[in-house]
Amino acid sequence: KFDMATRAVALRLKTASEGKPNQSVTVSTRWLHQRALEFYRDNLNIAALKPVEWREEAPLSGFEYYVLQEPTPSELQRSGLAVLFTDRESGIVLAQDQKRP
Repeated sequence: KFDMATRAVALRLKTASEGKPNQSVTVSTRWLHQRALEFYRDNLNIAALKPVEWREEAPLSGFEYYVLQEPTPSELQRSGLAVLFTDRESGIVLAQDQKRP
């Protein structure tokens, strides 16, 4: 269930990174979404996206985009993240650092 909307997230990342240099766009996520995001990075040929690393927890700073699982509004606000996409059924959220263009 948690991976239901990962393709939609990947498509948004592809659109957002179009025209950027290869492997110049960073995404933070935890292990839960890492495999699917890597699959779509390859399958959808998202060349601008750096390889998505396997992490226990997703760092909430230092990246351009964040793929999170059911983050609280206070976590997002405290970290300065703006929600770009959310899927209520799966709980996945794509957010962007508000300080980055």
